[in-house]
Amino acid sequence: MKGLCLFFFLSILVSLSSQAATNLQRSQPQPIKTEVSPISETVSTEVPSEKPSFVSQSRWSIKGLIDIPSNEMLISVDEGRSSINATEKRIQYIPGSTTQYGLQLGYGPFFWSYKGSVFSESSDHAQTYGASRFHNLQFDFVGSRWGFHLHHQVYKGFYADLNALSGITIQESDSLTTSATGPSQKAAASGASIIQRPDIENSSDEVRIFYRLPVFDPRRNDAVFDLSDEFRGFGLTLLSDVYVNVSQFSGAYSLIPVSYHSQFGAVKDLREISTRTIGITFGGKLDWYLSEKSDFFFLMSLGGGVQFQESVYDQKSDSQIQLSKAVQFQTGYEYLGDHHFTGVSFAIHLITSEVEPVKLDFITTQLVGYYGYRF
Repeated sequence: MKGLCLFFFLSILVSLSSQAATNLQRSQPQPIKTEVSPISETVSTEVPSEKPSFVSQSRWSIKGLIDIPSNEMLISVDEGRSSINATEKRIQYIPGSTTQYGLQLGYGPFFWSYKGSVFSESSDHAQTYGASRFHNLQFDFVGSRWGFHLHHQVYKGFYADLNALSGITIQESDSLTTSATGPSQKAAASGASIIQRPDIENSSDEVRIFYRLPVFDPRRNDAVFDLSDEFRGFGLTLLSDVYVNVSQFSGAYSLIPVSYHSQFGAVKDLREISTRTIGITFGGKLDWYLSEKSDFFFLMSLGGGVQFQESVYDQKSDSQIQLSKAVQFQTGYEYLGDHHFTGVSFAIHLITSEVEPVKLDFITTQLVGYYGYRF
C-alpha cells in the first residue's frame, strides 16, 4: 500500500511541475521539438522510441498490449550457478502466470499504464504450476531527450521445478518423471519435482531518469550529425539511465526446499531477500528505417550499481553492501502512423548480484505486441 501511494503521489507531482513550467513559457516562442512515445515495456526499465515529425501532435493517445513474459529468480550457492549438474545447489522460482495484458493512456509527454495477469485457476497450467497474481502501475514523462520513469510491480504465486537441469532450462524437465505438489515442502523430499509456492511474493518499486542523445537520425532535427544519403536509412541513439530500485522476494517459510537443505547449509532457512539499488546503465539503440513510418530497432545496454541487501532467516537477519550487474537486449518492429501505431518486440534483461554466500540472478524475457491510437 505504501508503494502504491508513493506511485500516485510522485506521478501527480511530476505532472503538476511540468504543467506549471509549460504555463510560464506559453508567452515565449518555443523551439520545435520531436515528441517521443514509449514502446513496449520491459521489467524494471522503459526505453522510449523516437516519434517521427510527421506523426500527429494531438495530445491524447491510448495503447493496449499483450505480454508473454518469463520472469525467473535463481538462488544458488557454490557452483550451482556455473555447473549444469549441480542441481541441488540452486533453486529457481517462476511466476505461475504466463500471459499479461496492459493498457496505457497518454496525454502529451505523460503516460499512465496498468498491466495485469491473464489466467484461469481451472486451466491445466494453473493446476500443475499454480496461479499467480500480478499487477504493474507505471508512470512516464518522455521529453525530446530526457525522461522520467516510475513503477510499482507485484507478483504473488511462484513455482519451482526440481527436475530442471539448469536455471535456463527449468521448463524443459522430463515430463515422464515430473509430478506436481502443493505448497508443502515435505512433498519435495519424497520425490515430487514441481513445488507450488502461492505464498511467495516479489515486489519492485523503481524511479528512473533517462537521457537519449540522437547521434544521427533522419527523422529528428536535433541529431548531432547529419550524414550523407547512403546512411539516411539508419538512426543511432546513445542511452544513459540513472535509477533507484527497491525490491523484495519473500515467502512465508524457507525459500529452500527441504531436500536441498544439506547443500545450502547455513542459508537453508532463508525466507526473504530485500535489496535497495542505486545504479547507472549505458547503451545504444540502432534504428533501421524500412519506410517513412516503420522501422526495426536493436538496443543493448550494460551497467550496474551499489546494492544494499538484507537477508532474513528463521532466527536471524544479515545485511551487506554489494555490487550488482545489469545487461539488457531488445529488438523489435514498430509502425508509427499519423494516428495508428503498432509493434512487436522481444527483450532479455539479466540482473546478477551476490548476498554472500548466496548468488542471485533475475532473468526476464518478454515477447510483447501492442496497438495504439492517437486522437
